[in-house]
Amino acid sequence: MTFRAITIGVVAAVIFAAAGRYVNAYIPGPALVRGQLPISVFGMLILFVAVVNPLLGRVKSSWRFRSPEIAVILALLLGVSTIIDAGLMRYFPSICVYPMHAERTTPGWQRTRVVDYVPDAMLVNNGEYDPDVVDSYFSVGSPVAWPAPWYEPWRWMNRETIDRFISTLKLSWDRVPWAAWHKMLTFWGLMLALVYAGVTALSVVVHRQWARKEKIRYPLAEIATSLLIQDESVNTVIFRQKAFWAGFAIPFFIAMVNLPALWYPDAIRIPMDIDFSILNTEFPELMRTAGAKFIANFKLYPAAIGIAFLLASDIGFGLGVSNIIAVGTMYFLLHIGVDTSGGGGVEGGAMGYQNFGAYFGYALILVYIGRQYYWATAKQAFAFIQQPGTEAASVWAMRIFAICMTALVAALAAVAIPWHMALLGVITVMLAYLVIARLSAEAGAFFCMPSWTMSTVLLGFYGFNAMGPTGFLGLALVSWVLTGSPFESLMPFMVNGLKTTTDVGVKAWKVGALVAITVIVALSVTLFIAIWSDYQRPASMGPGRFSSGMYGLAERNITKLSLAGQLGESCNYSSWQRLANIRSDKTFWVWAATGFIVVMALTAARLRWAWWPLHPVIILTFGSAVMVGRYGPSLLLGWFIKVLIVRLAGAARYMELRPMMIGVIAGDIAGGFVTTMMLWGYYVVTGMNGPNWQFW
Repeated sequence: MTFRAITIGVVAAVIFAAAGRYVNAYIPGPALVRGQLPISVFGMLILFVAVVNPLLGRVKSSWRFRSPEIAVILALLLGVSTIIDAGLMRYFPSICVYPMHAERTTPGWQRTRVVDYVPDAMLVNNGEYDPDVVDSYFSVGSPVAWPAPWYEPWRWMNRETIDRFISTLKLSWDRVPWAAWHKMLTFWGLMLALVYAGVTALSVVVHRQWARKEKIRYPLAEIATSLLIQDESVNTVIFRQKAFWAGFAIPFFIAMVNLPALWYPDAIRIPMDIDFSILNTEFPELMRTAGAKFIANFKLYPAAIGIAFLLASDIGFGLGVSNIIAVGTMYFLLHIGVDTSGGGGVEGGAMGYQNFGAYFGYALILVYIGRQYYWATAKQAFAFIQQPGTEAASVWAMRIFAICMTALVAALAAVAIPWHMALLGVITVMLAYLVIARLSAEAGAFFCMPSWTMSTVLLGFYGFNAMGPTGFLGLALVSWVLTGSPFESLMPFMVNGLKTTTDVGVKAWKVGALVAITVIVALSVTLFIAIWSDYQRPASMGPGRFSSGMYGLAERNITKLSLAGQLGESCNYSSWQRLANIRSDKTFWVWAATGFIVVMALTAARLRWAWWPLHPVIILTFGSAVMVGRYGPSLLLGWFIKVLIVRLAGAARYMELRPMMIGVIAGDIAGGFVTTMMLWGYYVVTGMNGPNWQFW
């Protein structure tokens, strides 16, 4: 790592996080970050290595960036990607303001005073309604008139405009009731900093086991690494391969041909949509099953086809058929009278509990596979007994992880969450992060997320009476902040960043420490910019509405306990009394056990028989509409192309064609990046919203 790489990377990452959240919230157009293969980050990478870096080398050879430098900058940008959108800021801090706004128009919430049960530190202004805090957040008066647009710098070149800018900045600052946010930001800032530091440490711990000992493929990291490998002249090696450019040209050409059609529907367009809507007529009952719509009408994604081509055959096949199997299974269960309602909602349900059981089982498998390494590392970390085969970086990372997790439990216990619920909640969140990261590293699952949440699992295990209103609502809010959309959580970005940087010679512990510090600094800046900007322009209520279900569930259960005369008792249980009053949902145990057993059986069969075609990824992604529903057909096509080539031309020919498929992925991303730039440029020039379009 060089000084210029660290400086540029940290500054770029902080600006990317803060500005990215503002762009996502207030500037129409495609999302900056969507999934674990963000078009903005990988698009900039392709632009830099293909155009900018060679131009720098032509100006002065020492200006050209080497692979380790680019990899470090990429890892930092990937790290802060967790902040910008679904990883955090899509829901936060809106969900900490919305309950006070919604309570005023929801009689049931008013009657039960449901918002009062949330720990004060978790909500703005201690959970008390104040029009200057709440109403001004969602709807401001006349907007602050800035003296000149930022994209017209020539209008700023005079003293009068600068003075007006300073005066306007003070006015906009005074609009924000900072005192009401202080306590909430202190609590959540501490929680998020501990999570990010702990997750980074956990990523460093598992990196050696996954990358060196198990040698899993890291397909998303392979895409980046392929673009970073340089020769002695600091030229990108893969750019000399015709197969790469052949693959690149096809999706890029399609994207450029289809670009004008966004504005002019009658223009020439290369269709990527496949219509099997006849299935809706021929099999109406089947097609009403959840996930079946992706079978009747789907779109081909060249990047997803390319990723499946890079995967192990059983994983590519599993991702491709998972949705088909899920639809067939759901249809069968419904027809024999099995209640499969309640997926990832706040009340839990069969499919969500089954998916949790699968995640829990797979996490145990991951620990078992690396048991010798993890045990030796833990023994050296906590017993201070030197162990062979360990690394100092992993030992210190395990200590940091343990400290962060202990502090997280203590922070939750300090705001009236029973210690055992806090402990199980933290373990469950880390379990989700671990398995999602593994699916990204092993299966390239760039959009995978569980169909359960931490609060639904704990509700199924404890029951509402044992959890109590404060325990349930507090942990549900924690679940929303930390795992609202966990496919953009930090750990999958982190493990791919570590793999990319270590492949070009950078030490994992250096990258981990730098990313952790940068993400925490970027978080501080982004939170400040987000709150400030939300009081200048009306913040969207949409993210807050997503969390309203937890209050509705709590309201219904509070009413039931009140009518039964048990509300006061439930609220006043001690921590040990809550353990004694656990009343688990039978559905939770039945379906969680089902998922656990199936994932264990699939793993055992895969280890026992080399010919076994089904990877546990089938059950881990079971019901994941986005990953295996939307992208399933493309993944299945990529698997089929791979199998066809291996069977007809042999493994050597398959290896020769891998650069071509990396070119397909890069070309699709580059085409999407150019389209994104055009849409944003259209908005800046015209001030009007462009056509609705998303890459993923």
